[in-house]
Amino acid sequence: MERRLAEIPTRTGRCSGRHHPREYVLDYLAHSFPVQLHEPFTDSEGNLCSRPVFRDGQPVESREAVARRDR
Repeated sequence: MERRLAEIPTRTGRCSGRHHPREYVLDYLAHSFPVQLHEPFTDSEGNLCSRPVFRDGQPVESREAVARRDR
């Protein structure tokens, strides 16, 4: 995110208000890309499922997912 913000040219004076659709997509991905870590578990019927991981009540992020999002 910091890299993308640094790429936006700084202008003096009036802001044009024009944004490329690519910027909207990148912003959407930065805020909506799933990065929460999930762990596999077997339910009471023997089905393999997954569930989100929490530590101290807070969601744990997957390092791999964060790296993919940032790429």
